[in-house]
Amino acid sequence: EAGAQILITDINRPDIDVPSLLQKVTQANPSIRKIVLTSYADLEQTIDAINTGKIHRYFTKPWNPEELRAAIVEELDSYAIHENRENENLNLGQKVQNYEQKANFTAMLLEGTTNYLANARHRVAVEMLLPLLEQRMIGARGFALRVEALCKRLMDQKGLSREIKEQVMLAAQLHQIGLLALPDDVITENPLKISRQHKREYRTYPARGAELLAEREQNDAVATIVHYHRENFRGDGYPDQLVANYIPVGARILRIATDFQYLSEHYGLEKAICLLNKYKGSHYDPEYVALLSQITPDSELAIMTGDL
Repeated sequence: EAGAQILITDINRPDIDVPSLLQKVTQANPSIRKIVLTSYADLEQTIDAINTGKIHRYFTKPWNPEELRAAIVEELDSYAIHENRENENLNLGQKVQNYEQKANFTAMLLEGTTNYLANARHRVAVEMLLPLLEQRMIGARGFALRVEALCKRLMDQKGLSREIKEQVMLAAQLHQIGLLALPDDVITENPLKISRQHKREYRTYPARGAELLAEREQNDAVATIVHYHRENFRGDGYPDQLVANYIPVGARILRIATDFQYLSEHYGLEKAICLLNKYKGSHYDPEYVALLSQITPDSELAIMTGDL
């Protein structure tokens, strides 16, 4: 059907050869997103659908309705991104307009998924802005994903709400976006040894990133976490010198995750843990630093550093 953005089908349809259908749909519209519902008994057909129909996701029965709704939102976002990349003549304003129209439609279609929709624009930002940052800072995307994984482990230990988890994980992927506004000679310096000449300019990147993400919206939780993720627990961080619990909890978690990740990758796990413990209460929230010791075994720590 012309104009369709997403196709959802059961893999086991007695009236349709689903892999062939998926293949034809892909040939007719490469942008359309495809979700397949399957069971463990349908393994062969599922593999065929992956290989020939180029499906994007599959869910085994019985599927979780909330996860399926989230997947629909994300795949609609992916469809919009793919379409925009195919049409290079669209300007940025038109892209935003198209996205807002799609988001409004999705809101009507998926009533009750407000948390996902509130963060949909940030998921688009991940897809559009992280590749730009990767071009200027090789490895930035991988680092962001490892920081996100560590944030999730810390939040799982604490049992935070799903809403906060999603906000922090998006902020983790986007926390360095403000560096796009800085000159190359500033962003390529070691942040632990940055020159006095560049320090003041470098320290503007959290606020610049938050401004880019928030646009005109008020109370943007993801942008707020990005804005404050370099604050120190004792109140001498940047950009606003907030103290202790006045720093949003997501920003406190992200601060620990970014520093631990950077230190462990450049100086080793033992020194990273030592330094975070040394500066807990001054730079870091002691409650969340303590959770690092509960992340075991060592292989999980190795995954965080990209060694495996």
